[in-house]
Amino acid sequence: MSSNNSKIHSIFTQIKVAILQLREWNANIGSPDDYYESPEGMKTLAASCMLIEAIGEGVKKD
Repeated sequence: MSSNNSKIHSIFTQIKVAILQLREWNANIGSPDDYYESPEGMKTLAASCMLIEAIGEGVKKD
């Protein structure tokens, strides 16, 4: 596998792991209100947003 292909594969692997984390962290969320009803929900929302941002940054890398 070429260096560029290896880099792309690594980025996609990281994105896949992040998506799996998002699914796990948000498995018990049924509505937006679930985030706002507790401090734990707010932490989940903040962590999820940061992970989504990291995915976006990973996609933008050249």
